[in-house]
Amino acid sequence: MKQFNGIVEQATEQELADAAALGDTFGMFNCPHTGVALAAMIKLLKAGKIDKAERVVVISTAHGLKFTEFKVRYHEESLDFPCRFANKPVELRPALMRLKKPSGKRCRRGGTLMSNKSSKPSNWKPATLAVHGHSRLPKAHFAVSTPIVQTSNFYFDSTAEVLDFMKAKSEGRTVREHEYGRYGNPTQQECERKLAAVEGAERALLFSTGMSAVIIALMAYMKRGKHIIFTGDCYRQTRDFATICCRNSA
Repeated sequence: MKQFNGIVEQATEQELADAAALGDTFGMFNCPHTGVALAAMIKLLKAGKIDKAERVVVISTAHGLKFTEFKVRYHEESLDFPCRFANKPVELRPALMRLKKPSGKRCRRGGTLMSNKSSKPSNWKPATLAVHGHSRLPKAHFAVSTPIVQTSNFYFDSTAEVLDFMKAKSEGRTVREHEYGRYGNPTQQECERKLAAVEGAERALLFSTGMSAVIIALMAYMKRGKHIIFTGDCYRQTRDFATICCRNSA
């Protein structure tokens, strides 16, 4: 600790519970262990050990669903201490439509009512766009985050389906996206879709290397007899490609 100029701080059960609940108001639904880190951070901030202009990273070790009894008791205010950020739970029968109606109208956040305007993709912030893009797409096994697809082949149910696919492809129509890993991968395309959403672009393309992206951009926009202007500290391989490869190919 001395070597890294570290600081040790502690938090009471009430402090960690309040800090976790305060984090919940931002939609994180923290576990009590994360509450300890948040409570310590708040105390260090108030003590001036952390400057208000500094950016702090808090590692969340688990989801609040692992500690449902503790979380529910806090918001029911049935613990042995005052619960400053209690948000009274609403009990509903386990029926889908009964759940949709109240949750679709309004949610409580930090003791105040909050509209559901944030549910519109146009109101989503970069963190949400990075997870869902501009819309929530169905994923394998109902996963929230995009699963990593590790396959080179994608099956067709019949020869007729292959023929329909090839015919549609020759006509410029899309009946399904994936046929072979070399031509596209669901994980890669999901990443491209989300990058485009975060950057506010129409499309995004991923390449295996930076030079691949540079070469494709140059080849797409450069024509015979045109010029490329580089800065003095341009990446050397980019300059070599332009001055050697492009020159040799006229």
